[in-house]
Amino acid sequence: MLGFRKRKNNLTKNYNISLSESSSSRERKNEAMDRWRQVIDNLKERQIISPDGTIAPEKKVILRESGWNEGQINELSRRSQEIMNAKWRTTIEQLKDGGYMGADGSVNRIQRDNLLAAGWTDEQIAEVARRARIANKQESNNNKPFNNPDNQEEARQIKAQIAQLEARLARTNNQFDRDNLEDLIDNLRDKLNQSAA
Repeated sequence: MLGFRKRKNNLTKNYNISLSESSSSRERKNEAMDRWRQVIDNLKERQIISPDGTIAPEKKVILRESGWNEGQINELSRRSQEIMNAKWRTTIEQLKDGGYMGADGSVNRIQRDNLLAAGWTDEQIAEVARRARIANKQESNNNKPFNNPDNQEEARQIKAQIAQLEARLARTNNQFDRDNLEDLIDNLRDKLNQSAA
């Protein structure tokens, strides 16, 4: 356990790169995501994070014992899921582009047979189809204009979240936490801008 604690502390120091003021928001996001990918890949190698990106409760205990606080564990879990979802989106787009999946995320019998012949299992095909349906539903929900009363409420909630995160950012001195809070704020602003457009 001691070796893991030392490694975690080294990881935190190594990935706690302070960014200059001249870095753009997008560059900062990309650098932060690269740091998260490295941390997550390392923890997957150590079998702390499962291959599907989840963290089992007993693994969270190991992280806590290694010096991670609850906020960092929650952020790690969220980032891990975000990275896995991005991989699924890429896979889904590649399947659609290759003709192995319909534009709506459905897989017909011929497409299924082709995927099976390419080495996919029934479980993998079912999972990619399920995730494609979820992605399509989320995409259609995200395309609703904010003049809809439900979306006006969502915009208000996002603005309130941004204000709370900015207040937390003003109070924290830890650069790692500051980077994470800035990323969250940027993501919420992007979501707000995309929905308003």
